[in-house]
Amino acid sequence: TVMHAGTHIPAHRGPAKALRYQIGILVPDPPGSSRLRVGDEVIEHAEGKSLLFDDRTEHEAWNDSDHDRYVFFIQLRWPLPPVQAQVHRLAHWAFGQTTRGIPRRAEELDAALNGRR
Repeated sequence: TVMHAGTHIPAHRGPAKALRYQIGILVPDPPGSSRLRVGDEVIEHAEGKSLLFDDRTEHEAWNDSDHDRYVFFIQLRWPLPPVQAQVHRLAHWAFGQTTRGIPRRAEELDAALNGRR
């Protein structure tokens, strides 16, 4: 996943109830500018450094650098009861349908507002 320069993802809990593994692929300097708080612990991203956590734990992320941060990300969902699993799949499908045009629309807005092509 990419976290753009100057981005903060506020504190949240993952809706997927998953075990999450991340490893730093391209982490910008200075050290500590790209970090993740899981519970009460703040972890600095570094290239080749991995992290495993339960996304049900409150977490938030920062990239205070001037460059994008890239991490490889694997998420393993916890088993859900059948009805909840079906609702979960439906919610993911609906979210995917409603958000699929966002990258194109963001480029259009960037071009219109900033004169970029």
